[in-house]
Amino acid sequence: MIKELTEAQKAKIPEYIEKFCAIGFCTDPIDFEAAKKAVIKVYQCGDLEPPKEIVYCKSPFEAIGKINKLKNTGGKFTYINSTLEGQHDVNVAAFYEYFRNECGLISQTEKMTGIFELTKTSGWAYLYKEIAFICDRYSVCLRDSRGRLHCDDRAAVEYRDGKKIYFWHGTRVKEYVIMEPHKITMEDILQEQNQEVRRVKIMKFGLDNFIGSNEVKLIDSNDEFGELYHTKNLKDVNGNPFAFIKVLNSTLEPYPEEERGEIITKLTNETNELLAQFDKINRNDEEEIIIISNKLKNIKQEINDIKQDKPLFRKPYALRVNPEIKNVAEAWQSTFSSFKNFLPHIET
Repeated sequence: MIKELTEAQKAKIPEYIEKFCAIGFCTDPIDFEAAKKAVIKVYQCGDLEPPKEIVYCKSPFEAIGKINKLKNTGGKFTYINSTLEGQHDVNVAAFYEYFRNECGLISQTEKMTGIFELTKTSGWAYLYKEIAFICDRYSVCLRDSRGRLHCDDRAAVEYRDGKKIYFWHGTRVKEYVIMEPHKITMEDILQEQNQEVRRVKIMKFGLDNFIGSNEVKLIDSNDEFGELYHTKNLKDVNGNPFAFIKVLNSTLEPYPEEERGEIITKLTNETNELLAQFDKINRNDEEEIIIISNKLKNIKQEINDIKQDKPLFRKPYALRVNPEIKNVAEAWQSTFSSFKNFLPHIET
């Protein structure tokens, strides 16, 4: 039993992180012959007969289509396992391969060796008793600075059959949210059931535009708890108005990528204005010199922090609440469903 890693073993961890991240985000076409061998090894590790047929698919969409077509023609399928994720299984493969290679757990991880090979050679895989489907890797995989799937002007993920998936900072959305955001409407936002997708739609529509529309009215506000709003005409399925509070995320976040250039330009202009003031002040006015110098120092630091993607601001967002609540403090407390009278002195 391993109770503690040695320093030498700990030093190898970054190597595995780098190696398997490269595998997980690889967009190279697969070597189908190598992938077939990996699939056969998965079956062998499970003490099963290899499948009679192994089918190549350009994407998981194509694989599902072929599977459904065979099922509709009377084909019988028996899963040998749940869907294997190929390169998307890097977290599992990295964990077990590390302990196999660096800690000597050979016999304990022997059954995983097929998974190791499949992770390195394929995309998604659908394995049945008689037939297996191997999917190619994605051809495009775009991420934001925090590693989340994201692109604001095209699909973040694309496959070799042309299938595309759209993401906004890790949240999957429909194509029009990214490619045609002008199609987002108030009703579209308010009818959205997924909270994360709704936030993206509001962000693309503009939270201020959302709040500033004729459809929304302010019910109550409080400096500590935010602002409570109701819709005027748009109703939910029960005929009630949509109610939400505008709050600030308690967690500091980096400035959105699309705003950084504008913010840096603004800070640069402030720097130039301060430098102009500095040139005009009396050199004997030490207090004014210190004030301007500190401002310049702070602005320089903020620009550097923005460029380095450091957390700097609290993002405003909307939380849906019960329309029967008319007090913003009560509405805010209601979002903490486990606590009837949640009113902290300090929020962390």
